[in-house]
Amino acid sequence: MNDLQTRLRDALRDTSDVERELGTGGMAIVFLARDRKHDRSVAIKVLRPELAATLGKCDALRGHRAFGAARVAMNVVTSRTKRSGSSR
Repeated sequence: MNDLQTRLRDALRDTSDVERELGTGGMAIVFLARDRKHDRSVAIKVLRPELAATLGKCDALRGHRAFGAARVAMNVVTSRTKRSGSSR
């Protein structure tokens, strides 16, 4: 298990069971988890830490984030969780 997966498990320990990494891309890593409240499998897409550090500083990424939030299909639930100690 890598550091990012460990941090994700810690952040979601009250709501989900993070099972494993599903895949990676240029900007994000996708994990398979089990949503305990709804008793279903979910995919959790996590921005790579090196990109997350610059997210608030880059105008181009702000636009990309807004575009991504707008592109949600009927069977996709968008969930945002703010971790304690985070600035956003």
